[in-house]
Amino acid sequence: IEQTVADLYERAVRLGGDRTALTQGDRSVSYRQLGEDAARLANAFAAQGLGSGDRVAFLMANCMEYVACEYAVARLGAVRVPLAVLLADADHVYMMNFARCTTLVYHEKLAARVLQMQPQLTTVRHYVCVSDEPGRVPAGHLHLQALLQSYDATPRAAAIDPEDLAGIYFTGGTTGRPKGVMLSHRSFVFTYYMELLDFGLGWRETFVFTTPLTHAAGCLLLPVLLRQGRCVILDHFEPDLLLGAIERERATMTLLVPTMIYILLDHPRRDACDLGSLRNVLYGAAAIAPERLKQAIERFGPVFTQFFGQTEAPMALTSLPRELHAVADPARQAQVLASAGIPTYPTLIRLLDEQGHDVPEGEPGEIVAHAPNVMSGYLDDPAATAEALHDGWLHTGDIARRDTEGYLSIVDRRK
Repeated sequence: IEQTVADLYERAVRLGGDRTALTQGDRSVSYRQLGEDAARLANAFAAQGLGSGDRVAFLMANCMEYVACEYAVARLGAVRVPLAVLLADADHVYMMNFARCTTLVYHEKLAARVLQMQPQLTTVRHYVCVSDEPGRVPAGHLHLQALLQSYDATPRAAAIDPEDLAGIYFTGGTTGRPKGVMLSHRSFVFTYYMELLDFGLGWRETFVFTTPLTHAAGCLLLPVLLRQGRCVILDHFEPDLLLGAIERERATMTLLVPTMIYILLDHPRRDACDLGSLRNVLYGAAAIAPERLKQAIERFGPVFTQFFGQTEAPMALTSLPRELHAVADPARQAQVLASAGIPTYPTLIRLLDEQGHDVPEGEPGEIVAHAPNVMSGYLDDPAATAEALHDGWLHTGDIARRDTEGYLSIVDRRK
C-alpha cells in the first residue's frame, strides 16, 4: 500500500471538514483546523531546518498540540521519538542522544526537567515549548503557540517512501539499555488498518484518551479520525475524571490497562455516572486476571476488546473482540478470558521450539509472527535485529500455547 502517515491524516482532514476532531476540557479543534495547524507547524519546523529523516523527540503530557505536532512531523518526512514522561531524566537523555534527535517538543509542565537535561543533550538544536503562557517559555526556546501564529498554512508536500522511518519507539525489555524500535510509514499504516479491522472501531466514535498519546494510545488517534470520530483528550488518568468524561461526552470508546479496570471496579462512585453510551473498551499492555475481567463484563456489559502485541509490531499480534468474550459454557469462558485471543487479520503466527520446529497443538512454543506492520529493525543494533527478524518473521520472545480453536495463551517469556 503506497500510503504514508501524512496521507492518512490528510484523508481524515479532507473528509472530516468542520466536524470536531479533538476536544480537551472546554477547547475543541475541527478537522479543518487540525490540518491548518499541522501545516503551520510543518512550515515552522522546516524554517528551523527540520526535514526528511530528522528525529523529533516528544516529551509531552496528553494534549491536542501533540496531535498537530505528530501530523506536522509526518508531513515533513521527519521521525517522531516519543518519550515516556514517567521515565527518569537519565533515560530521556540516553534516548535522545542515541536517536540523534535534533528537536525536542515538550510541555511547559516539564520545563524544569528539560532545562536540567539540556547541557547533556548533544544533538538537540531546537527546543519547542507547548504553553498557554508565553512568559513560561524558557529563554532561547521556541513557543509552539507563537509558531502557529507566525507561519502560514500553505501545505508543502515532501517526498516520502512508505519504507522511510516514521517513528523510533524505545522498548526496555527486561535487561540492558532500551532498544530503539524503528517503525516505518508502512508499519504504522498497516497498524491503523489492522485496528480498523480487529478492534471494532465504528464511524463517528467518541473516544476518550486517558493513557499516554506518546505510546499505545497514540496509535489509535488516526483510526478514530479516519472514521470521522472525536478524540476527547485527558491529560492523566483519575477514575472520577474518566467516569465524568464518559458521561459528559457520551463517549463510546476508551483504552485502559488492566490496573485501571480494577480501579474502576473498586471505585465507590462507579455506579453514580451514566456509562450507557460506552460500547467498546480496549484493554491490553499487561495480563488481566480472568475473574476480574468477568466482573468487569458483568458490571459494564460485553464491551471489552483485548489486544496483545509488542512495540516491534504495533499494536497487536492477536485480539479478542467483544463478541468472543461471550461464551455460554462457564469452563470454556474461563479459558477464553485467560487467553490473548486469535491472530489479527494480517498476521500469521507460528509457535516454535528451541530448535525452530513447529510445536504440536497445546504445547508451549515461542510466538513467531509474520505481519505487514513489523518493525524495520533496532536502531544501530544489527545483532539484535538479526536475532529478532529471520526471513521476515518476528521472533517475539513470548511463549504461548494454542488450543484447538486457535486461541493463544501466553505462558512465559523466553528472554
